[in-house]
This record gives sequence, structure tokens and C-alpha cells, in this order.
Amino acid sequence: MNNISKLNNEFNAIKNMGWIKEMRKGPTNIGYTFETLLGKKEDYNDTPDYEGIEIKTKKNDKFMTLFCCCLYSEEKSQAKRILEKYGYPDKKIKQFKNLRGDIICTNYQKIGHRYLYKLKIDKNEGKIYLVIIDPVNGVMD
Repeated sequence: MNNISKLNNEFNAIKNMGWIKEMRKGPTNIGYTFETLLGKKEDYNDTPDYEGIEIKTKKNDKFMTLFCCCLYSEEKSQAKRILEKYGYPDKKIKQFKNLRGDIICTNYQKIGHRYLYKLKIDKNEGKIYLVIIDPVNGVMD
């Protein structure tokens, strides 16, 4: 059984349990409860943590995220590299950087102070690429 099928089976088993009371309060309660029911210990890494899959959960009344991408390569966490290179200072804690936003399909979206982001889908390779453009200097990544 492949990893996606295994996770799907685990998810369906949890879903069939019906209503489950959160195991703690706060913004991470859904993820913590779900991962605990999967038998996974809590971690704070941005690398895949369940059979090579990074588990993400979200609670929001306005929209549903179909997937969340955590970029990773063997050399270095791509999420960290992109945050260091393209992130902008946090409003409250200036020494920390943020890079948050929604990329909708293959249209460019402005995130942060100046860069434009979009997804490039390569069906032949079965990969999705993040394209980052600096409007002043051209394509960056």
C-alpha cells in the first residue's frame, strides 16, 4: 500500500469515529488532535512528517484550502530558502520574516512587498513549480 492510500485509510477511520473533542485549546488544536489520532508525535519541523507527507490542517469559515505545499529538497529546506530570500519583516517582531499568501491556480499573485508568485504545472513531469518574479528585475526563481 502506498503512503497516500495508507493516509487515506487512516483519515477515513478517524472520520468514521464521528465528532471528536479537541485534545487541546488554541490555533493548533485541529492539527494536534488529528496527528495524535494518527499516532504521530508533535513536531515543529517543516519537513514531511508522516510517511513522507507533511500533514496540514486548517479551520476557516471563509474558504477551504485544497492543499498546502511545504517545499523541500535534500540540499536545504526550500521553504526556509524562499523565506530568507523573499520574506518581509514581521509587523511586530522585525527580526523575523513572514511570507504568507494565497496562490490561486496559475495567475500571478502579489505577496508581501514586491514579488509576484504563480504556480507552473508540468503534467509531463507530474510536478508543480513555484515561479517568483521581481517586477523590476524579471524572473527570480
